Amino acid sequence: MTGTDQDALSPILSRLRLTAAVATEAALCGGAWAVDTSGGHAGSFHLIQSGDCWLHLAGEAPRRLQPGDFVLFPRDAGHLLTPGEAVPRDVALNEPPPLVDGVPVTRMLCGHIDFRSRAVWPLLDSLPEALVIDLAGSAVGDARNLLNLLIGEAFAAHPGRRAVIDHLVHVLVVFALRQHIESGACVGLMAAMADPRLGRALGRFHAAPEARWSVGGLAREAGMSRAAFSAAFGETVGRTPMAYVAGWRMQMAVDLLTSTDMAVAQIAEAVGYDSEAAFRHAFRKVVGRPPGQVRRSAGPLDR
Repeated sequence: MTGTDQDALSPILSRLRLTAAVATEAALCGGAWAVDTSGGHAGSFHLIQSGDCWLHLAGEAPRRLQPGDFVLFPRDAGHLLTPGEAVPRDVALNEPPPLVDGVPVTRMLCGHIDFRSRAVWPLLDSLPEALVIDLAGSAVGDARNLLNLLIGEAFAAHPGRRAVIDHLVHVLVVFALRQHIESGACVGLMAAMADPRLGRALGRFHAAPEARWSVGGLAREAGMSRAAFSAAFGETVGRTPMAYVAGWRMQMAVDLLTSTDMAVAQIAEAVGYDSEAAFRHAFRKVVGRPPGQVRRSAGPLDR
C-alpha cells in the first residue's frame, strides 16, 4: 500500500482506542528463568532492552530475540521467554533470579495493551499469535527512536506519562502491523488490505462505512468486475463483501452503544441505516441480541 487512496489500515487504526501500560522492567540473570505475561488483557508485549532470550510459542520453533526487538501478542497468546533455546526445567514462572556480578543479564520492558473497540477485532483475528519487529535495525528507520522514548517514559515520574506510553505503544503497534503487511505473510483481512485492489476498496469503505455500499460499488472502487471482486474478496477474507460490511457496521454500533449515550436512531444513521427498525433487525441478526440489551449489559469500564 503506497498511496493514500489504498491505505485501508489507517481508518481501522483510528478506531483502536488502545490503552497500554508497562507492567515491569525485568532484569533476568543467568540461565534459569522463564517469563509469561499473558492473561487478563487483550494483548501483551515485550521490548528487549539488552541481552537476548528465546521466544517459545505452542506449535512453533523457538525464536531468538535480541536488543531492540519488540514482540506484540495481539490476542494475548500464552508464551515463554527463556534464556536459552531449551525451556529450563523446575523454574518458577515470572520470578527473576538474583543478579550476580559477571553473569549475563537480559533486560526487558513487559506490558499489556487493551483494544476498547470491538470493531478492530476482525483485524486482530487475522494476525499471527506474535509479531516481532526489530526497532534497532535499519529496516524500520526512525522506529529505533521510539525504543529510547518508551524506555525513558516507562518508569519516569513525568506529568502525562501514561498518555505518552499509550501513544508510543500505539505507534509501535502500527509499525508491527505495517511490517506484517509488507512481509507478504498475511492472511484474512490483513491479506485483503495488502492487495492493491481489495485494499483500495476496503480503504474507501472504512473511510465512510455509513455510505450506501453495495457489491457493485465496492467492485468499482477496486477496479474489478462484480463477480471477480466477490470471488477474490470471499477467498481472501473468508466472508462475502456485504457480510463484512454488515459485521463492521454492527461492531461500530456496539462501540457506540457501550461508549456513548447516543439514541438508537442516531446510531442507526451513523452506521448507514435509513430507519431504526431496519437497523434493529440487522443488529439482532448479526450480533444475536437487541441493541438495548447490549447497552444495558455494558459494564462501567465500557461506558
